[in-house]
Amino acid sequence: EKDIADARERRKRLRAYIFSVQMVFGVLHAVRSCDGENDAICSESLDAFLPSLDDMVDEWHTSLDLGSNPKDGGQKEVLPGDELILLACQRLGANSRSSDVG
Repeated sequence: EKDIADARERRKRLRAYIFSVQMVFGVLHAVRSCDGENDAICSESLDAFLPSLDDMVDEWHTSLDLGSNPKDGGQKEVLPGDELILLACQRLGANSRSSDVG
């Protein structure tokens, strides 16, 4: 029972972590689309709120033992932390775009 409760709590925290990263990307996109002049300044400011690539990959790695949870609507092939890898790729893309601008 304790292991199940612990896994649920870890999944809940993982979802919150993923949501926070998605939210910063959403804000960054909205700011960039409004004011092209201050794009680099906005990117640098919001960059402080994003975890590093290493942190994202570490978080993904620690989530691997959670497994999938089809009872919660998840598919067996999709693990709870897989979205972090997609977000890490998005961060790499954002980093390369900002370095191309500067």
